Amino acid sequence: MKRNTDIVRLFVASPRDTLEERRIVSEVVSDLNRNHGRDSDFRIDLILWEEDSYPSVGVDAQDVINRQLSDYDIFLGLMSTRLGSPTKRGGSGTEEEFDRAFEKYRANPTSTKILFYFRNTAVKLFDID
Repeated sequence: MKRNTDIVRLFVASPRDTLEERRIVSEVVSDLNRNHGRDSDFRIDLILWEEDSYPSVGVDAQDVINRQLSDYDIFLGLMSTRLGSPTKRGGSGTEEEFDRAFEKYRANPTSTKILFYFRNTAVKLFDID
């Protein structure tokens, strides 16, 4: 019997000091898809720049990522102590990705959900970007 599966596209944006959190998100999405999505007819399509973008021509690397990975339902931002690497259009790639998600939301509030999480651990002052 053919089943209709709802696909939710989840884009994760974060600077490189959140690698552990990104790994955890990948594990959770995989677990949800395997243990719940099959029976409930949904799948979360995880979108990560390091896995879902490819070399191409653009103003810079972030411009290429922006063009390739702009179709998503949920924007998930993760932050710790770094803002990330500056781009020509923002303080970091993560900031630029958030700005684009917020523009998309403002144009159509039902087009995307924006979630942002911050690591809340003890941090040395000089570790903050």
